[in-house]
Amino acid sequence: MASPTRAPARTGGPRAVRLVASRPLYGLVAGSLAAIFVAQSAGVHMSIGQQLLLVFTLMLTSKGVAGVPRAALVILLGTVAQFNLPVEPVFIILGIDELMDMARTSLNVLGNSFATVVIAKWEGEFGKEHPSRIVREAIEP
Repeated sequence: MASPTRAPARTGGPRAVRLVASRPLYGLVAGSLAAIFVAQSAGVHMSIGQQLLLVFTLMLTSKGVAGVPRAALVILLGTVAQFNLPVEPVFIILGIDELMDMARTSLNVLGNSFATVVIAKWEGEFGKEHPSRIVREAIEP
């Protein structure tokens, strides 16, 4: 009988859940850098403790940002306002947010794809199945 905390390896079990459920860090890093940019452009000095609290706040509030266009700006505006920083420098970031959004989305898709392959190899399931007849016909000349 399988233990309630460890599922059999074939089902993906807790190892797969731990790997896939880990938070992608790109949104957190980009948001933190943007918030520090706002503080520096306004000439506001933030202590290490304030910076760590800012990163922690962004970590909590930026869940799911990669899937929603322009959501990072809304999160950034709210976080900057919470820390009594001026919001005007955020509008400078608005000009390049389209490119940053493309990078966030690309990195999110790449990370999810990579995690899927790593988990499949870890579980010994990668490459076991052969393509269906329809797929083979589509890729063969």
